[in-house]
Order: sequence, then C-alpha cells, then structure tokens
Amino acid sequence: MTTLKKGDAVYGYPTFGGGWAEYVAVKEFEVATKPKSLSFAEAAAVPLGALTAWQALVDVAKLHAGQTILIHGGSGGVGSFAVQIAKARGARVIATASTGNQDLLKQLGADLVIDYSKTKFEDVAKDVDVVLDTYCRQCAITMSCRQVARSAMPLAVSGEIVGASEASNRLSEAQRHIVNALMLTRGTYNASGDFATRVGLPLKSGVGGGIVAILPGVGALCAWSPGLDATGNSVAAGRAVEIFAQQTGSSVLRLSRKQEGDPVAYRSIGASVVVDASGIESAL
Repeated sequence: MTTLKKGDAVYGYPTFGGGWAEYVAVKEFEVATKPKSLSFAEAAAVPLGALTAWQALVDVAKLHAGQTILIHGGSGGVGSFAVQIAKARGARVIATASTGNQDLLKQLGADLVIDYSKTKFEDVAKDVDVVLDTYCRQCAITMSCRQVARSAMPLAVSGEIVGASEASNRLSEAQRHIVNALMLTRGTYNASGDFATRVGLPLKSGVGGGIVAILPGVGALCAWSPGLDATGNSVAAGRAVEIFAQQTGSSVLRLSRKQEGDPVAYRSIGASVVVDASGIESAL
C-alpha cells in the first residue's frame, strides 16, 4: 500500500462486490479514506451514485466551465452528485425534480430548478450543451399499457403464454409467489401498505406514471397517467386500479374470494375503468 495504512477507515466500490461481507479483499485504488464527517453508512452510499455522475459528466461529456447542463432527476442518487460536480467544474446547471425536492436542488447549487410536474422542461431549458438523463435513457423503455400488461402475464398464470419470452414461460409457481409477494408489499414504494389495503393486488409502480397490477390465476392490467403524488405513484393510475379492484372484488386479501378463473368477475371491465387523461389496458 502507498496511500493507506493498517487501521484506516475507508470507503469505496469493490469491482467484484462484497459490500455485505464481514471482510472483503480490494485493490488500493478501489477505496479511499473515509471523510471524518461521514458515518460508515453515509459513506457507503456515495461511491455508486458519485462515480456514475463523474463518469458521465467528466469522462464522457467532458463538461467544462462556461457550459450549460440539464440534469433530469437532480434530487436523485446520481443527480444530486451530478449537480454538485457540474457546479464544481464551473458549469451552469438546470435541474428537474418533483415539487417536494425543489428546495433541495437549490441547496445543491442548481442555477435553475424545474418542477417537472408543473412545467415542461423544454419550455424553460434553453441553449443546453449537455443533458444528463440517466433514468429515461437507461432505466426505462417506451411501452404501451397493453404491452406492459401482456409482459406481466407470466406473473399471473401458469402454462405457456403466446408471445412471452422463453425465460418468462419457465417461471415456477414458487417464483411467481415470491414476485407477487414483493409487489404487494414493496411495489408502490412507501405507499405499499396503503395500496395493499385499498387495492389488495400485487402492484408495481414506475415513476413514468405507470402501474401494473397482477390478478393471480387470471391476468394482468396496466394503467398510466403522468401526474405523480408525493410517494412517486401515479394519482390517476392508482385510482384506476383501485376502482378496478372494487368493481370486480378482485382483492387477494378478501376473506371470501371468487374461484380462480370465474368468468363473472373479470369480463365486464373494458373501458369503464378509464380515468381521465390516463390509459388503461388489460390482458385478461
């Protein structure tokens, strides 16, 4: 070792993992001395987001003083570091976030903050040299509600599903059970408990405004509307799946449930569960 010594408190990003282990072997360049102002838990949260932001802005975009950068999701794990790195390099920073994170963007140093739930960023952000859009470009793809619902079918029913991938058609009953349990208890972020009570279906929400619902043994449904609430879930899409569950009595938590495959409960939904400004499709 050349820069560290035995007993130093360090943090880093091991190339081959090991963050959960009691002991892990790492190369010296993979770690750095932990700042005294940070706890170990706080320090552990830094490397992944910070390195991603640094590589995007410095290694790839070559961001320099005098340029203007638009950072989508500026209050997120990567975005919050990107805002600070961009300012440190002398760039003008325009950043987007939800209503509740506008003050955080200002504290981080953003020159212009945009509430994406109220303002179209393209109406405000002008003469931009660099755009950092890690979520929409790397963590999302464009799909219709019908496509999402069809892709979720292997989580709802057993047997071969036409159009599903070979891997999806190989899902075991145990795997479906685990995924549905996770969706019911964790699929809508901090609102999962509330959704489980009101809707009673395994759900997965996305910050793009979509919510997919699983009806075990029957099918899948997807609703979409862009307006999000404080927990990051679509307001209209959430209401749509709630109405669906109420009208069909399809909650998996009901004490008295209809038999699997009962044609009465799931046939007359159609367009009656459409919420204004949202799309909804089923794969029943």
